Amino acid sequence: MKNGDIRVALASAELIKVHEEPSVLAAFVDVTERKRMQEALAGKELELRQAQALAHVANCLLHDLLCCGKPPCRAALRSPYKPAARATESNLIINCI
Repeated sequence: MKNGDIRVALASAELIKVHEEPSVLAAFVDVTERKRMQEALAGKELELRQAQALAHVANCLLHDLLCCGKPPCRAALRSPYKPAARATESNLIINCI
């Protein structure tokens, strides 16, 4: 490109003969936009998982506060995104009921 943009492409090449002369048949497909969209989607998927985890924690805290009249359960305060403190959804539900 003349404007200096860096592009991402898929490339394929094959050695062939044309009129008995060795030649290379090559094809390139610009996938820059596809890669950008995949990266954006991955970011949105992470945001969705974080929002779902936050909603679950909020639901657990509200349950404890409104239904049980007790302080929030400890499992709800653990972050599911820290490997050392990873709690499964079933553990959170059991500890909040």
